[in-house]
Amino acid sequence: MNYFGKRKINIALDGPAGSGKSTVAKALAKDYDILYLDTGAMYRAFALGAMKRGADVKDEAAITEIAKEIPVRVKYENGVQHTYLGDEDVSEEIRKNEVSKAASDVAVHRAVRERLVEMQREIAAETSCVLDGRDIGSHVLPEADYKFFVTAKAEVRAKRRYLELLSRGQNADEKEILAQIVLRDEQDAKREFAPLKKAADAIEIDTSEMSVEEVVKKIENVIGDEREKKTEKSAENSENTAQKQEKGAKKKKKAYSMTIPANKKGRHVMPFMNFLRAIFIPVYRLIYPFKCYGEKKTKDGPCVYVCNHYRIWDPVYIARTTSEGIHILAKREVMENWFMKPICKKIRCISVNRDGNDVRAMMNALKCLKNGEKVSLFPEGTRNKTQAELLPFKPGAAAMAIKAKVPVVPAAIYKKPKPFRMAHILYGKPFELSEFYDKKLTEEEIAEADEIIKNKILGLKREHAEYLAQKKAKKAKRK
Repeated sequence: MNYFGKRKINIALDGPAGSGKSTVAKALAKDYDILYLDTGAMYRAFALGAMKRGADVKDEAAITEIAKEIPVRVKYENGVQHTYLGDEDVSEEIRKNEVSKAASDVAVHRAVRERLVEMQREIAAETSCVLDGRDIGSHVLPEADYKFFVTAKAEVRAKRRYLELLSRGQNADEKEILAQIVLRDEQDAKREFAPLKKAADAIEIDTSEMSVEEVVKKIENVIGDEREKKTEKSAENSENTAQKQEKGAKKKKKAYSMTIPANKKGRHVMPFMNFLRAIFIPVYRLIYPFKCYGEKKTKDGPCVYVCNHYRIWDPVYIARTTSEGIHILAKREVMENWFMKPICKKIRCISVNRDGNDVRAMMNALKCLKNGEKVSLFPEGTRNKTQAELLPFKPGAAAMAIKAKVPVVPAAIYKKPKPFRMAHILYGKPFELSEFYDKKLTEEEIAEADEIIKNKILGLKREHAEYLAQKKAKKAKRK
C-alpha cells in the first residue's frame, strides 16, 4: 500500500553520475509503493536514438533539428520502468558505456531537455513517484515535496560504475571511467540551461562511505520527521481554526479566483483594468506614441491574442482593443517583482515558467477561455533585443487556442517602440485553427499550428512594410 495514502507525493533526488541516486531512488519507490521515474534512462534513450540516426551528439544544431523526431517513451510493466525507442524496448541497450557518454553530450542541448522535461513533468503531475537526475529539484520539479542531493567522491563513483559494468559482462577501464565522470561533472555544472546544482531547500547526503541501506534509511527518516512535523502543524492549524470559528470572524477574506464572472450583459469586465486603460494608456502615449492599423477592436467573447514582444509594457497595445478583461500570460520573474506583483494579481495575470512547458499556466488559461474570457501571450518568451523579425516561438499559443476551440487574434509591433517616436501597431483578423480541432495532435502538428500563427504575424509586418513603401513613393512622386 502507498505509504502516503491518496495524497500525491513527488520525491526528487539529484546528484552527479555514479553517486548512487538511481539505486536509492528504486529502493525508496519500492518501500513507499510508488513509481520510480529514471530520468537518466530517457536521456540515454534519446542519445541512442541520435546515434542510430548517425547524428553527431555534440552538434546542437543537428540534435535540435531531430529533437522532436526521436520517439522516446517510458512504460511501466509490473511497476518497473521500461524505456522505449518507438516500439523497441532499449532498457538494456542504453546501459552501455558508449551510450552513457553520448547521453552526457546530448543532455547539454536545450531542445532535448525541454522535450524530456515536459514528459517528466506530465508523469509526475499524474502520480506519486521518485525522480532522480541532475536538475529535478532545481528545475524539473522545483515544488517537489521532498528534495535530496546525493553525492560522492569522484573516485568512489568511478569504482561503482566500473563494478556495475563488469557485472553486466562489459569491458571497462576504471581510469577511463573516472576521466569521463570528472568531465561529465564539469559539463553538467557549466551547461547554460538547467545546470547540475543543489536546490536551495534540498538536503545533501554524501554516500562515499555509506551503504545503499544506510542512505535509504537516512532519507526515510528525514521524510518521516517531515511528515510528523506537517501532521503536528496541521493539527495546530486545525485547532486555531476551530478557535477562530468559535469566536466568529468579523471579516471573511474572499478566495482568489482566476476567472472573471460575467455581468448581466454576459461580458467579463475587470474594473481595475478599465481604470488602468483610462489612466495609464494616455500617459504612456505621451512618451511612447503609437498608431494602430487593421482590426482595431475585437468582438466580445473568448479569444487568444498573440503578439511579438519588444518592451515590458507591450500588453498595453492588446488591452486597448477591448473593454473586456484580458488575462496576460507573464513570466514568473515579472509576477514576483515587488512593483508588478500587486498589479498582476489585480488584473489576474497568469504566471508562466518560461524554462519549460508550464502545465499549470496552460490549465489556468484554458479555464479562463472556457469561461468565455480573453487571454493574451507573447510566444517569443522574452523581449526581442536582436535584429531578427521574430525570436523562435515557445509552444503553447496554438495548443491553447485549439484545445479551447477559440479564435486567434494576431497582432504585431512593427518596430521596437522608442520614446517620442511613433510606433505602428498592427492587428490582424481573428482566425481559427479549426483544421486541428477534435484531433489527438502530435508534436509535429502543434508545431505546424504554431508556424501558422507565426506566419500571420510576419505577414502583418511585411504587408505594413509594403504599405509604407508605397506611401513613401507616392509622397516622393507628388514632390
